[in-house]
Amino acid sequence: MKKIIAFLMLPAIFLTMTINITANTDYNVRYEEYAKELKKLGVFKGTSTGFELDREPTRLEAAVMFVRLLGTEQEAHDKKYEHPYTDVPKWGNDYIGYLYHEGLTNGTGNNKYGSADFISAESYFTFILRALGYDDSKKDFIWNESLEYVRNNKLINELDYKELKNNVFLRDEIAKYSYLSLLMNVKDKNTTLVNKLVEQGVINIDIACGMGLIKLEIPLGIDSILTHHNEQHYMTFNIEGNKLNISGNINDNETKWISCIIKNKGQRISEKYIPIDSKGNLSSSLDVNFQDESYEIEIYKAPERYTTYWNWINNITLIKDNTKIYFKLSPVYTNNYQKFYIEKKEVPSIDMNKNNIPKEIVNLSNEITAGIKSDYDKAMAIHDWVADNIYYNYDGYYSGDYGATSAEGTLKSKTSVCAGYAELTKALFTASNIPCVTVSGFALGISTNGEWTKDNIDNTSNHAWNEAYIDGRWVIIDTTWSSNNKYENAEYNYKKYNHNFFDVSLEHFSNTHKIISYN
Repeated sequence: MKKIIAFLMLPAIFLTMTINITANTDYNVRYEEYAKELKKLGVFKGTSTGFELDREPTRLEAAVMFVRLLGTEQEAHDKKYEHPYTDVPKWGNDYIGYLYHEGLTNGTGNNKYGSADFISAESYFTFILRALGYDDSKKDFIWNESLEYVRNNKLINELDYKELKNNVFLRDEIAKYSYLSLLMNVKDKNTTLVNKLVEQGVINIDIACGMGLIKLEIPLGIDSILTHHNEQHYMTFNIEGNKLNISGNINDNETKWISCIIKNKGQRISEKYIPIDSKGNLSSSLDVNFQDESYEIEIYKAPERYTTYWNWINNITLIKDNTKIYFKLSPVYTNNYQKFYIEKKEVPSIDMNKNNIPKEIVNLSNEITAGIKSDYDKAMAIHDWVADNIYYNYDGYYSGDYGATSAEGTLKSKTSVCAGYAELTKALFTASNIPCVTVSGFALGISTNGEWTKDNIDNTSNHAWNEAYIDGRWVIIDTTWSSNNKYENAEYNYKKYNHNFFDVSLEHFSNTHKIISYN
């Protein structure tokens, strides 16, 4: 994940100085929605008493925001440039030092920056224009006529100009124009400030898309496919000339060989048997004479070279157009990208949910994760236990009588359908202090032909799985599809689980699953 830029409004009481600021009790705050929008980025946090939009911002507060609008906060902290000003508190030194070093700000005289002085609208718009690439030292504009410049160039309208010119400049306007500056074009470029900051990696593209600051454009295909983010179990596919390159690591003691088959219009055109070494690594390539428009890749696995191979990975499609060959994205990928990356998912409260978990599940979670330090490894251990010990209730599925699907009921009977797998997984994660949600969606399971069609792509939910919040990211986990156990004809049929749906990549997951909603 990329680092998010912060336009943090700093506390009014500094560590090394006292500032007497009085709120304007007669002012009716108008732009709180802008502050809330910036807060969605995690960047406009206000003070201990809220946004304080009804008071004047200080020069130091504005300077900190200017550095962050420039996208150079990390550089400021790394370089720690010195400055001559004696009234800057310790926490502000890096920001003022950077701006002083770059010649982007001046003091007020007598070795003072004027940290506690209020900033005018003209001075703040000077900061905005400089962030947009305009240079008043080169006569692009005159600093104390910055309002006239932004009005004349239609960066603000006439009403905004009159309000800024005739009224006290408040944090309310800081919120509004900090937000609107992100939508302004950088000087001499057909790109906005937010796009520039996204390219610099200081604004997260997914959050910016979710706020509507930039338009999400998902390509039809991608240059390579990664199946999993799990370093112990993944495969990558990419094209180099007329070769399909395959590499990865397989965390599966029962898989020692794979067979890669490339088909065109249902006919095999290339096939290769690839060994997996003692450490689980594999690496190989297939020669392909790409002539047609579409190709399908299938992966089969086996415990030894000469035996029956079992189907493992399907739904990987290669497309050749006039310019290149690429991996086609699933028709539900855009939907999944929007929901997984952009639409806000609340990280559930562990304390609130943990109180409702039965004691036997808490004890089981402690037993499963005993001696394991990292949350990621705990999550894998819980995934493995559920996939290995719960049996899919085929009798219940076919009869429509699923039996208990609660976490407690699933644990007691050791059988369930997907809802029971997901609820037990969620409860075990929560008991181990790992935030987890249940996902409702549509999957190309036993009730389908295994392909996305116009008849099923808009179907309602037929499946449930989980996402766990680990190390600052959401991890996709489907214990139902990782489990190979069956309860069928009143018999328990055990088959070793796999890691095919633990921390699966969104592009690979979208070949078989469509996200509908979060619970």
